Amino acid sequence: MKKHIFKIALLAIVSLLSISCGGGGSDSPEPDTPPVTPPETPVDNTFPTPQWESDVRIIENKYEGSMAVCLSLDEPLLAASASTDPLAVFCGSECRGVAYREDLGGGKYVWIAMVHGEDGDVLTFKYYAAATQFMYTTTATATFTKDTQYGNVDNPVTVSFTQVTK
Repeated sequence: MKKHIFKIALLAIVSLLSISCGGGGSDSPEPDTPPVTPPETPVDNTFPTPQWESDVRIIENKYEGSMAVCLSLDEPLLAASASTDPLAVFCGSECRGVAYREDLGGGKYVWIAMVHGEDGDVLTFKYYAAATQFMYTTTATATFTKDTQYGNVDNPVTVSFTQVTK
C-alpha cells in the first residue's frame, strides 16, 4: 500500500513539474524565433612545446662560427615569463640557438643563447610561453658576426614580440 501511494505521489510531482516548466504538452507554444547559432569557434592560438633543442645539437656541428646573443623581453611579456620559456634564434627556418630565462636578481631577466652560423647571416627570434602555450615572433633582426656578442647581461637587447596566430 505504501509503495502504491509513493508511486502516485511521484507521478503527480512529475506531472506538475512538466506543466510548470512548459515541458511537453501539446498546448506548448512553438517558438517564433529561429534557434540561436553558436558563435564561430575562435582561432586556436596555442602551440605544442617546440623541439628547438634538437635542431641546435645538429647546428653546432654544421657551423664553425659562434656568437652570444643576450636578449630581454618588453613588458608585459617579461612580467609573465617563466624559467621554462625558451627563446630561439633563427636564420630563415633553421634554429641556430636556444636560451632560457636567467634571473640576474632585482627583477632583471635575460635570455643568453650561443648562436652558430656564418658572418652576414640574418637572425630572427621566437619566444614560447609555456604556461599559455603561446608562440611569439618579432620583426627585429640581428646580423651574425663570428666571435662577437649581440647585447650582454649589463645591457641586453630588449625585443618586442607579437603573438603568432594559426
